[in-house]
Amino acid sequence: TPPAVVVPLSTKAQSEMSGWISQQAALVSAMGETFTDEMKAYVKAIQAIATGADTSSTELPQRPSEGKVAAS
Repeated sequence: TPPAVVVPLSTKAQSEMSGWISQQAALVSAMGETFTDEMKAYVKAIQAIATGADTSSTELPQRPSEGKVAAS
């Protein structure tokens, strides 16, 4: 079997920013809402990993639960 490919955490964070977070931002904006404080903290944590500012994390933080993304 070939060796497992290790994807750097920063690459995973960049994918999270351009994927799920971008989708959530578009939906929240379309509904005239804003991110909750929990979602804002999540985005900041992912940004820090993606840019290399956070070098101590070993995995991405857990996404906020479904009802914790948007605040009206």
